[in-house]
Amino acid sequence: SVALMLSGIRWRAGLDSDGRGFGYHIRTPVNPVERRHEAQIYLDVADSLGIPTAGFYANVPVNPADLAAIQPLIPAKPYAVIAPIGGDNPGMIFSAKRWPAPHFARLADTLADQLGLEIILLGSAQDTPILDAVAQQMHTIPTRFDGQLTFGQIGALAHLARVYIGNDTGLTHLAAASGARTVMILGPSDPARYAPFVPDALALWKPVALNEGGVARADVDDWDWSRDGIGFEPVKKAVLADLIVE
Repeated sequence: SVALMLSGIRWRAGLDSDGRGFGYHIRTPVNPVERRHEAQIYLDVADSLGIPTAGFYANVPVNPADLAAIQPLIPAKPYAVIAPIGGDNPGMIFSAKRWPAPHFARLADTLADQLGLEIILLGSAQDTPILDAVAQQMHTIPTRFDGQLTFGQIGALAHLARVYIGNDTGLTHLAAASGARTVMILGPSDPARYAPFVPDALALWKPVALNEGGVARADVDDWDWSRDGIGFEPVKKAVLADLIVE
């Protein structure tokens, strides 16, 4: 806020959380313990300026050049993208957000066996050990992209997929915003705050008591997927039901 005050910008609007909005002329109050979607909280700033935001959702249009670039790389048959990654970001390591690798492997094999889908495993070059952990427990042989794609190409890859399945990560939000049929599996993060901000994504979560204030204030040292998180069978049932009724 000090930098904003020194910037010389004539009118400044933004969120006022815990008194940190003193550099704004128009302050939109935020209650950090209220369960509201993070995107909607930021849309409140636009509302405070008189800009209507009803019906706004995340939208990242797919570039035709990215579609053209991805076409030669994808299977000829319908495919599912599975991104078992996440929880490792600048300033925060939150690996408890990752659904267990054996669950992802079983789900991938189920989609291949029951729906005839090809499987693509997606992650960055640094995520190779995570993709290895999933692939080694599959009987299906997946196509893999370990860091080869740009964000635009990932959006195109997701857009063309029968389904994109991932954890609560930026890539899953990108997939949903790119128009993919998206399934987000959440653990110690609340879908009321962090589900994909689109009208038709599937957010799967076992309701559990979480610390107020979102992931920045979460205590996950004792998080246990087998005890606290959603298991394989509920996810399989929900995903198959969603795809079969398509």
